[in-house]
Amino acid sequence: MILLHRLTPFATGFFALAPFVLSSFFPKTAIWALPLALIALVLLLLRLIEFRVKEMGNWVLIGAPILFFVSSTLFFLFLEQPASRLFLAIIAGTLVTFYTEQIFLFTHLPRLYQPYALQNLTGMLFVLSMFFFVTGSQAVILFLRAPISVFAILFLLLSFAYLSMAYWMAKITREDGQLFALIGATLLAQLFFVVSYLPTLFFVNGALIAVCGYVYLGVTRARILRQLQPRLLRRYIGIGTIVFVAIVLTAQWI
Repeated sequence: MILLHRLTPFATGFFALAPFVLSSFFPKTAIWALPLALIALVLLLLRLIEFRVKEMGNWVLIGAPILFFVSSTLFFLFLEQPASRLFLAIIAGTLVTFYTEQIFLFTHLPRLYQPYALQNLTGMLFVLSMFFFVTGSQAVILFLRAPISVFAILFLLLSFAYLSMAYWMAKITREDGQLFALIGATLLAQLFFVVSYLPTLFFVNGALIAVCGYVYLGVTRARILRQLQPRLLRRYIGIGTIVFVAIVLTAQWI
């Protein structure tokens, strides 16, 4: 049994990569390859952690890679260049494999698990998922004239779920985690509305929100854990400001 679990990270990585590669060369296969890959990914993760509905930790462990794959799929559908699609496939396959590997170690071989590995990876997937989801949804809004409010609500739910998972990984109490997750998700959803009306490309909108999400998660997590020192605060604000300004100054305004 442990051998089968050991192979699960490679299987999940395959199902995260293969549909993107297949759809890049044969676009018509995307309509069935991507949904089937998502189902396979969910089933493999459920089997790996021996899922129990009532345990919050189980939802957290499988939530991040699943939401990341869904966000990547939305982003993938609006990429035109084959090279960009293949690059996304490599990113998705690699990160899902590595994340599932850490889940395997955390649940089955805890002695080999590196502390904070899942916490750091969840934060990384959170930032990337925000960029992918916002960019893809902005493309849907622009090209298909979809209502902004629908995607703003979906983005609020995505942000709330990711922030809750990130706080849980940091061993923050459920009450504090959900409170700050709700506040952060609300602020990010409002920002989603704002950037939707900016005369910029949707890649810029996704990058701006991803930066804000990174700063919010880092600062609030340290604040709740009573680890927020002036130096750490300056680092987050400094990095966030520099990247934010660089994106705005180098953006192509329509």
